[in-house]
This record gives sequence, structure tokens and C-alpha cells, in this order.
Amino acid sequence: MGIPWYLPPGTLHPLVFGLPVWTLVAVASSIGVCGFLHWALSKHWNLVEDAEEADTAEASTDGSESWRT
Repeated sequence: MGIPWYLPPGTLHPLVFGLPVWTLVAVASSIGVCGFLHWALSKHWNLVEDAEEADTAEASTDGSESWRT
């Protein structure tokens, strides 16, 4: 949708604020995709990193990790 080929051939290409309409469609599409990806990654990206860090911290307090100095 963010490309200028979505209009049928022979259509007039009006200007909005001196820009062709397809540029505004491209910018709006990009903002929409970025917004969706931000939402999806911030809300649904579930990493086990917190659990792994807690296990590492717990293991380092009992001295079982001898490679750390």
C-alpha cells in the first residue's frame, strides 16, 4: 500500500500540501507499520532473560560459578 502503483491507470494524481498523494500514503503506511511493530514487540515479545538473570544471580551467590572473578 505504500507504493504509488495502487491507483488504476489514468487516474489524476492530486497534490496535498505540494506533495503527491502517494507520498502521504507511503508515510502513513510506514507510520502504521512502525506503530504496530512497536506495540507487538513491546507487549508480546516474551523473553526468558529475566528468569535467566535471576538464576545467574542466585548461582553466583552460592559460589558455584568459579569462572567469574
